Amino acid sequence: MNKAEVHEVALSIVNEKIANAHRLIEEAQEAANNDTKSSAGDKHETSRAMAMLEKEKAANQLANANKLLQFLDKLNPMIKSKTIGIGSLVKVNKGWFYVSIGIGRIEVSDSQVFCISIASPIGQVLHGKQVFESISLNHKTYEIEELV
Repeated sequence: MNKAEVHEVALSIVNEKIANAHRLIEEAQEAANNDTKSSAGDKHETSRAMAMLEKEKAANQLANANKLLQFLDKLNPMIKSKTIGIGSLVKVNKGWFYVSIGIGRIEVSDSQVFCISIASPIGQVLHGKQVFESISLNHKTYEIEELV
């Protein structure tokens, strides 16, 4: 497994989230603008308020995605360490974990990799561990097989 490739897939997913949030903001603004032209009275106010709520929700999604992007941009996928920490790509007996941002499962070269935060329960248990150590979480044992 190539850590740089995993990192690039994670970046592309975050960039897609950013693009979707921008699109939602534009659509909500357009809906609010169009509603202003064609509605009157209480219906107008309700529709406009709904559009503004959607715009605010999309703006929050955009802010969160931008934070993820900033975090990923700080990681150097070429750095390899002897212990698991932020930026580690870890193979355990049950699959691959990329300790970076918590965006869940991604597909990389026909393999599944779970992008997890160091603050997640499994991230906290993996932190500081080395190859050939094992961890337990939720009554499951994970054997650390490889650290990229």
